Amino acid sequence: MSNIDFVPGVGKGEPGGAIKFNGRQDSYVEIEANEQVQFDHSMSILVYIYPYVSHTGPVVHYKPDGHGVQMWIQGVIGVKGRLMARFNKRNLFFTSWLKADVLNLAQWNFIGAAYDHVTGWATLYHDGLEVERRNIGRNLYLATRYKIRIGAVAIASLGSYYGEVACLQFYNKALEINEVMEAKDACNPGLCR
Repeated sequence: MSNIDFVPGVGKGEPGGAIKFNGRQDSYVEIEANEQVQFDHSMSILVYIYPYVSHTGPVVHYKPDGHGVQMWIQGVIGVKGRLMARFNKRNLFFTSWLKADVLNLAQWNFIGAAYDHVTGWATLYHDGLEVERRNIGRNLYLATRYKIRIGAVAIASLGSYYGEVACLQFYNKALEINEVMEAKDACNPGLCR
């Protein structure tokens, strides 16, 4: 962890239940590469975010000095922040971005991204609803055998996340929408601020 603060959580404001990122390159949490977060084929990433302002930065980014699997916020389009995800291949070849202008600033958003290697479909979720779906190809080997950074990457020009994060969840399968809804309650969010 580097230059982060613990703040009240997404649920009933549990003390220390969320992490605040300061929107600078030196404000991040890094998760070491290990088998618990390496998914060769299908996967889902779910997390609560509370973006403070319009900006561009990584929420979850495998391979901090390059481009593995990634989920980002990218500025504001109209009045909504843009949620983006990309399931890059293990050989670091890019796949198509999934994008949806759905994020609410200054409030909690439950977001997610999933890839199913059997069907080839990748999906973005916002507050338990499917908001973007794209077929990026079947049987991809995903770029997840790397460290994960939350909040910032090692490439300064790419931006940094300014806001809060809580209840990060990884799954080794592409969750169905009913499973996403169940996962939304996994952290007992209760009343959001």
